[in-house]
Amino acid sequence: MEENKVNPSDFSKSDAIKKSPKLFIILISIFLIISSIILIIVLVIFGAFQCSVTSCDKNAYCINGVFHADCQCNIGYSGNGFECDECSTFQNNVINSYLTSQTAEPNSWPATVDILFNYVTSYKIDSEEYLVMGTGNCGGTLINRKTVLTTASCIKKTFTAIVKNQTRTIPVELNSYHANIESMYSVFVGVYNQISYMINIGQAKHVHVEKIIKHEQYDENTDDNDIAIIRLKERLELNEMVQLSCLPNKNENIDSYPNRHQLAWGAGWGSSFSGGKGGSGQSYFGSRPLKSYRLDIYNNSMCLPVAKQSLDQLNNDVFCAGEVNVSLTGGKRGNCHGDYGSSLYVRENVTGVEKFVTAGLLSYNEGCNIPYSPGLYTNVVRYLDWIRMNSKY
Repeated sequence: MEENKVNPSDFSKSDAIKKSPKLFIILISIFLIISSIILIIVLVIFGAFQCSVTSCDKNAYCINGVFHADCQCNIGYSGNGFECDECSTFQNNVINSYLTSQTAEPNSWPATVDILFNYVTSYKIDSEEYLVMGTGNCGGTLINRKTVLTTASCIKKTFTAIVKNQTRTIPVELNSYHANIESMYSVFVGVYNQISYMINIGQAKHVHVEKIIKHEQYDENTDDNDIAIIRLKERLELNEMVQLSCLPNKNENIDSYPNRHQLAWGAGWGSSFSGGKGGSGQSYFGSRPLKSYRLDIYNNSMCLPVAKQSLDQLNNDVFCAGEVNVSLTGGKRGNCHGDYGSSLYVRENVTGVEKFVTAGLLSYNEGCNIPYSPGLYTNVVRYLDWIRMNSKY
């Protein structure tokens, strides 16, 4: 009887067949692990070093973020990081040191813009309905080709109008005439004569508003965080009439900037001349040429008579400025402040060049006819991160 002989190769084949699924799984697992490690390395390299694949403007520097690159314009330039233009090229303005206010030369303040409020609504009194129009002007400052800096208080919630022989306070609301808040405002650049009805606007250019952004923590009762951004629909071309303003260096000491007891300058048409927020943004059917003015930056205690609350509670978010023309008024009457929302500039050395830098925005005052004419200005240096975040395009 023949014995059944077992071929050893049969065992090896059988074991290989049994082991092959395990081997396959092991190989797949190794492949997945290696692929994951490679992927993680690639993500870390490109996620942490986005600047290596990002093209910032030649006048900008890049900061690596988590899976994004942050392009920021160099000192002396303004823009969104991908486009940076030299700012405050109007530094050659000459203001008579003996005059606190004078008519400006054309194109001497090309970063100044005129913001026109133009609102239509229906207003009911008993069974009667009236068509009412609200108008007004505020100042603003061009800080890049698509962004205007102004105050949040310039974005109206109410206005006054005479209806049926009485002055009435009318709320500003969306309605059939205005589908959004942006439709209530127009921006004019290259302005010399203040924009109003039935006047020659000259070479001023109208720009449509894309978006209005008020500071999220703006308090209309105290005017704390009184700052806003207006984004423009079109990218502006810069020329002698339209230029950008520099903002303070982010390395400034936010607790002491701007230095007190220094001179400051501004330009405007005088929308704040009537004093206080009640007179803010009054519109006139007539023309005013642009004026330059010079003020002193005071200690904040000088603004105690006009502040809506204790200045200590504002955390240096504002500073105080005014002017006393001693030779003409015996120190009893000060100079006016220009327009709400407009810039107060200080002269600073910016990369070796003396330039006007936007230090403040006129937020609140009580008019011109009180001693020292103190006014409160939003302290721009406190909001640089907020401005940069909201002015990107």
